[in-house]
Amino acid sequence: MTTVVQFTDETDGFDAVASVLTLARCGWRFIVVGTEANVGRITSQLIGAGVIEGEITVVVTEPPDIRAQRIRDVFCAHCHTVAEATVAVDGMVECPGCAAPLIVYHHYSRRQGAYLGFRADSEDMQ
Repeated sequence: MTTVVQFTDETDGFDAVASVLTLARCGWRFIVVGTEANVGRITSQLIGAGVIEGEITVVVTEPPDIRAQRIRDVFCAHCHTVAEATVAVDGMVECPGCAAPLIVYHHYSRRQGAYLGFRADSEDMQ
């Protein structure tokens, strides 16, 4: 049995994936196709539901370029907020949760579906 979930609206996508997950059994395979941010969000949802990484294949439709300004989810190491930002890796963004200036680090968490962000001035803080 093959089930295809297509969506353009992110909210509909999460609901559709949640619906499919209620039917999922051991050995199912998931193929996630889309932009870097959307693939990360859906993959994070799958892992959170207990799907193991060996059951997930991802296909990102954007060329790989961490220097490119594009939509990325950033996890704030200080307040644990995950926020969407248009930023390059090694770029700066303000956290909407704690207003800290964050450097977007190259570390990517599949579980969080986000890049790590840490305070740009953390070495200077006492």
